Amino acid sequence: MAITTPNDGDMQGWPKELYVLKGSAFERKIRCAWGDRYALATELDTYPNSIYPYNTDVAALIHSIKIDPEKKSESSNAGAGMIAYRHAILTCNYSTQGPSTADLVSEWITPGLSGVKIPTDTLYWDTNATDPVGTGQRLVPIATYNLKYHRLAAVPASTLILPGYINSNTVTTKILGISFSAGFLLYRGAPVSRTLTAAGITMFEVTHNCSYAYNNGFGWTRFFNPATGTFAVVYDKTGTLVAPYQSAVFSL
Repeated sequence: MAITTPNDGDMQGWPKELYVLKGSAFERKIRCAWGDRYALATELDTYPNSIYPYNTDVAALIHSIKIDPEKKSESSNAGAGMIAYRHAILTCNYSTQGPSTADLVSEWITPGLSGVKIPTDTLYWDTNATDPVGTGQRLVPIATYNLKYHRLAAVPASTLILPGYINSNTVTTKILGISFSAGFLLYRGAPVSRTLTAAGITMFEVTHNCSYAYNNGFGWTRFFNPATGTFAVVYDKTGTLVAPYQSAVFSL
């Protein structure tokens, strides 16, 4: 989408570019009429105009716009105690770590641990069952899958209805290139925050958090049996199979 608000393009001496190990950062200064500054800022903050245009391969996105009067720009009385200028300078900062749209996301996986209670009445330190091991836990290595949307138009319903459920479908990541089989993700919830764009439009930052467990290939669908050291299904007193978690379709 092309910029339609009249402007004089980048000023002499810009853009400025920085490439480092963990990402890239860029700065532009764009000149326009004072009365067009908000319209231009809105267009620059709208995808795909929000992508840094000089190097689209890095997909750096705009994360801040600063508006200043041009130095020595002719001023006038705008009424009501306000002032107006002939020209404005928009300083636009881009980053590969900055905000994005709903179509561009961040994903990462972090390690974690889950504890499994060891029952005192089934495990002993001797073969005569006279020396119980005592209360303890078995630590189970897991991982946390995080999917972050930086600027959603609305809070997804999944943040309110999925906590405590495991996935009944295969979940394919957006950019990591991996998939999670059914039953391997436990939805933990999502921090949600509200932001405003340069156009004054409400956006929401949402980070879905899911705990991943392999558990000998069974995910979260079985319980750990300390007596056998394996994951197994369990039944209630009527012989009915008991599922550790309810399942639902994950559409994140």
